[in-house]
Amino acid sequence: MPEFKPVADELLFAEVFAEEVDDRPFYADVFAEEVDLQIPEADAFEALVDDRPFYADAFAEAVDDQLSSVNEHDVDESSSRPSKRTGRVPYLDLSDAEVPWKGDQRAMKKTLLLKTAVLHPDRAAKGIPFSVLLDEVFGDEWETGDRNYHLLHDFIAQYPEYLEKSKLSGDFVWVRPAEKGVTLIRSIDELGNGDGGGVATTSRDSASSALPRERVERVLRSTRRIQTDPQRALLLRQLAEHGETMIDEKGEPKTIEPHGKPVEAVCRFTDSGEANRTRAVYECAADVLEEFYDYATWVTYTTPRECISSVYDSVRVIRETLTRLHRDRFTYDAQSRPRPGYTPDYVCVLEPHRDLVAHLHVVYGGEQQVMKPADLQADWHELLNAPAGKPAQVAVRSLSLEPSGWWVTDSEDHETDIRDYHRSELRNLARLASMTPQEIYGLADDLENGTRVSEGRDLAGLALPFATDTRFTSASKTLTQG
Repeated sequence: MPEFKPVADELLFAEVFAEEVDDRPFYADVFAEEVDLQIPEADAFEALVDDRPFYADAFAEAVDDQLSSVNEHDVDESSSRPSKRTGRVPYLDLSDAEVPWKGDQRAMKKTLLLKTAVLHPDRAAKGIPFSVLLDEVFGDEWETGDRNYHLLHDFIAQYPEYLEKSKLSGDFVWVRPAEKGVTLIRSIDELGNGDGGGVATTSRDSASSALPRERVERVLRSTRRIQTDPQRALLLRQLAEHGETMIDEKGEPKTIEPHGKPVEAVCRFTDSGEANRTRAVYECAADVLEEFYDYATWVTYTTPRECISSVYDSVRVIRETLTRLHRDRFTYDAQSRPRPGYTPDYVCVLEPHRDLVAHLHVVYGGEQQVMKPADLQADWHELLNAPAGKPAQVAVRSLSLEPSGWWVTDSEDHETDIRDYHRSELRNLARLASMTPQEIYGLADDLENGTRVSEGRDLAGLALPFATDTRFTSASKTLTQG
């Protein structure tokens, strides 16, 4: 991973699926690129917006748990290690921070180490344990002697006036931010937050010239995981501010004239009608699949965090990988195997994990099993170029496509209607679109204060499609033309 550095190049969202239909609306960039305009005369499929649930994936939760599990080490600073990442260190936007090591390799990660040492809630007078600092920044992605371990060692050696290593205390080596380090982080906080309050959660009266979408993109480009509620509250506040840009002083949608004809400026995040049209994309594709086939295979594709440079980048990576999987590895048909170039009809939905990293659910119609699960996982892992110790998780289930639901049975014989399961975040989208900016601000405040946590976390997940402008439902051409 490019170590929390913002990614400079834009993601490639234009037709990354050779066989998919682009279901986004035609947007006009007005009001300084912040107003998303839905042109009403768009085609029934092409006009409809990205549409797919976010945190609902029960199967993917096990993958998240695996990704955050504790690796045991029994040598040097990693021995007798305390608990892993707490998630309690305040978020701070470091993307434009002026630091002495700005030109160094992995500069963003060095700043993140210093920030964590300064703002960690358990920091004592002597600092925090060396291993705790590594745990908080890298989670399970470090071990004694690896590059992340040496990054902290080298940073302390090169910049001792900012971060210093204390003597051994008990079983731990301790790390303590020096006075210059504390001053530097506080100055970054004050520049980003305006009040030096210790948590960089952009205020609704922010004087920043960046647009809400740009601020959300900056946050998602700066990390591979969104894990704390202050981060999620920050994202919600940007969604609220976006809503404010779409309405006039009377609270009514702004009107623009991009082609000499007055049109209301609306988008799927702020208008219930557009949110409903977003859902219609999924329902239309699902109806056609159900009409054509009685059974299907449901596959969940995930992405190890080591394979992405940022949360923002996860959308590009997983979409491009699925394109290559369909093009290069789905070389069979149901009658004669193998036959190159055949991909079953499918409906694909994209969903963020709890940490906002994208994963995919694909329903392949007319196939009890698209290929052996072990082969499918091996191909996916290889195409992602995933590290050996971090296998790319692929879950495969058989479905019956019935008018009463798309039923899948788990190991305990519990049935789940996958078609309805795919609607959960569409309901979240509809909820967000029905809220006023002030209601969203209130939800962000409640989330940060520990109330309405479930609702706040769910709606904060909408920041991923908001920032990336990605579609959530795509389908093979046969279905869209059917």
